[in-house]
Amino acid sequence: MTGKLARVKRLEYQAGRAAWEQMTGEERWVYLQELRAASPAFNRRFEVAEQRVKAMSDAELRLAAGL
Repeated sequence: MTGKLARVKRLEYQAGRAAWEQMTGEERWVYLQELRAASPAFNRRFEVAEQRVKAMSDAELRLAAGL
C-alpha cells in the first residue's frame, strides 16, 4: 500500500470511528443490521462473535466490558 493510500485509509477509518462514537445505541444497532444485510462475510463474523458473547458468563462479560 502506498503512503498516500495508507493515509486515505487511515482518514476513512478515523472518520468512521468518529461517526460511530456519535451514534446512539439504537443507531448503532440499525447500522450493524444494514451491514449484515449487505455483506455475507460481515454477517458470518457477526454471528460468530454473537455466539461467543452468548457463551460467556456474566463475570466474563463484565470483564470484557471493563466493568
